[in-house]
Amino acid sequence: MGLIAVVSAGGAPGATTTALALTLAWPEPALMAECDCDGGSVLAGLFGGHFPADRGLLNLAWQITEDPGRVALHEQTYPLDDVGDRPVLPGPADPFQAQAITAVAWEKIAAVLARQTADVIADVGQVRAVGYPFAVLAAADLIVLVLRPTLRQVVAARPRVAAIRDALGRQAAIGLCLIGRGPHSVAEVRKVLGGDFAVVVQFPDDARSAARLSDGDPKRRRLTRSSDLLVQARTVARALRAAVDHRPGRRPDRPVSPLSTGGGRPV
Repeated sequence: MGLIAVVSAGGAPGATTTALALTLAWPEPALMAECDCDGGSVLAGLFGGHFPADRGLLNLAWQITEDPGRVALHEQTYPLDDVGDRPVLPGPADPFQAQAITAVAWEKIAAVLARQTADVIADVGQVRAVGYPFAVLAAADLIVLVLRPTLRQVVAARPRVAAIRDALGRQAAIGLCLIGRGPHSVAEVRKVLGGDFAVVVQFPDDARSAARLSDGDPKRRRLTRSSDLLVQARTVARALRAAVDHRPGRRPDRPVSPLSTGGGRPV
């Protein structure tokens, strides 16, 4: 299926929240992978510390490097929903541990994610020059840059778009995801950032729903499917899925199979 890499221009535009919303709203089974080299936040945020940090990206990196014969991605995930076909692979909360993952390990992690029989939404965090897992972006069918349409974030995004194109070539499929409204229109943002973007989508600035996804809820209440954020997320998910399907040279998808979460209490 498809690997969609969600990246940030910096300044906390909401890349992790966007990745979570997309995973929950995806039209088919999907997996979210926290591949942020600054560390993951889902266990402490959305899950509110209710799950032990005994699964996740670090364990997967160790298995891939030390014991590749027993790599089982589903054993390192937790469920995001009751059904269990929308798991999350949590990243380490400690950014120093995340930065300890080698470039070779990132290449192998990217290959595992790209081979999944369900779509994978990878939160790859803020694009930076040193220690960044460009291997995940290189394996992705679509790279989605999340930013707010403000001058500060558009200026921050410009060198990052250039860095992605320099690293991966002009053929890299990059999309834009604008959060909320700002002083600049979609056309103005595209003009400043330049290049041909595969897709441009927008999310509403639904602060209450976004906070529920980023920081969890003390009463363990689920985010309703009628929230502005998830309603729009379903539209955005379909647009991104279509962009992946219509990418030039796209290989036919393999049949979708249910994702096993390895147990745990759903959120």
